[in-house]
Amino acid sequence: MVRAHGRFYDLLSSQHPFLETGPDGKPLTDDLALRDALTPKLGFAPTITRPTDQKLIFVGGRTETINSHPACSLVFKHDTSWVEMYEWPVGHPESLTFHIDYHGNHLCQWFQGNLECWAITPASMDINEFTRCVGLLRAKMGD
Repeated sequence: MVRAHGRFYDLLSSQHPFLETGPDGKPLTDDLALRDALTPKLGFAPTITRPTDQKLIFVGGRTETINSHPACSLVFKHDTSWVEMYEWPVGHPESLTFHIDYHGNHLCQWFQGNLECWAITPASMDINEFTRCVGLLRAKMGD
């Protein structure tokens, strides 16, 4: 659990509002353009997940460094809350999935193929709604 607590800290401390932008200075929201912009910076092609749910709106993406690894962060707006999904490749995926509340945030971790994925939102968001949003993100990644 010590390793996981370090990861939580890295995820929470990395949150910032800077999204990948296009030549016009606006956040890239086109899946292909965003993937093309992020892939060289990350060293892997991120899964651009875009659920069709009207309450979970895709805002954009950016690169992050989590535990010294390049990671992709996708940002979604849900009512008055933000939901951020992080993903990065791992050598040996685990089957572990868990939810936890940590420092005023809901967190969920899962593995999808060779990617380790996390979703984070403020604890002010209803936990059942957060769980539903995570389910939508996971299902869309499987497409």
